[in-house]
Amino acid sequence: ATPYALTHPDVFTDLPLTFDSLHKTVDKIVTDPFLRNFIDTMCIFCGFPAKGAMTAHMLYILERFFEEGAAYSVPLGGTIEIANTLVRGLEKFGGKITMNAHVDEILVEDGRAVGVRLKNGKVVRARQGVVSNATPFDTVKMLGELDRPTIPQGVRDWKDSLGKLPRHGAILHLFLAIDATDLDLSHIEDPAHLIIQDWGRSMQDSQNLCSFFIPSLLDPSVCPEGKHVIHVYS
Repeated sequence: ATPYALTHPDVFTDLPLTFDSLHKTVDKIVTDPFLRNFIDTMCIFCGFPAKGAMTAHMLYILERFFEEGAAYSVPLGGTIEIANTLVRGLEKFGGKITMNAHVDEILVEDGRAVGVRLKNGKVVRARQGVVSNATPFDTVKMLGELDRPTIPQGVRDWKDSLGKLPRHGAILHLFLAIDATDLDLSHIEDPAHLIIQDWGRSMQDSQNLCSFFIPSLLDPSVCPEGKHVIHVYS
């Protein structure tokens, strides 16, 4: 985006909003209730309505969502190809992935995370740091007793603040495999279907939104011949 920003310096005035919650921009310029609900629906990819979704994230998603020929949620070869691509990138730069390696403890020395101890007793040392994608509640348990002098005060404060984190509703994902031997789906042009019970209600309301998606209509390689896979979420 740098060339565009340099030739359109006025965009810098929008930077504070770009990295803030999308609802602040929506509240300023969107008045139509349908559009406001539609934006909330698109933000479901972040796990939030517009309030709580970062503007920069949603601008990227919405722009790609309406590109000519864009396919909704379909990596060719299935979702596993996202993981395979990450592994290739990791190994290309000298990384190594280890499966079934249960982390028992995050090791902290002199106020910083220096590695992990696995459940089998093996210690893996970190050159720069430890990144955890477990929940904050599970991560803090792996730090052991927080009253040790090696644990920074900031980590203790972080643990104390976990009880104040906002709780959000859950999204139900259902993945189905069906026998399509005698099923003719050739008349279906769009494999994605979004059903909204009431556009006047929040998309976060229970059972107000349901999405059906059949990726095998676009990419038959994701399942055996004569079968289809369906992804449903609500």
